[in-house]
Amino acid sequence: MQQLFDQRDHIEERRRQREAEEASLARNRRLDEIAARKDQLWRQVETAINLKNQTGYREAVDKLGDLREVAERDGERAAFDARVQKLREAHRTKTAFLNRLKQAKLVD
Repeated sequence: MQQLFDQRDHIEERRRQREAEEASLARNRRLDEIAARKDQLWRQVETAINLKNQTGYREAVDKLGDLREVAERDGERAAFDARVQKLREAHRTKTAFLNRLKQAKLVD
């Protein structure tokens, strides 16, 4: 009986490993897609911010979160942070946008 339990545990562990590997591959594919259109996404961030409404700010922050993930993966976090800092400075009067950046932990 113990052998059956051990076998079940082994099968379950292999299933968990396979799911983790699949999730990792899917995440990497997603990040590759984002990286391929990085410049386009930065332009979309600016466009969304310039809508000057909550929907635009939410869209901008969502895209910035994706861009941050790519920057972290690719070792470009400093460049990302510098670009976000420039956005903060350019849009310093848009407090709702700045608050969303803080809530998303994109800035300190």
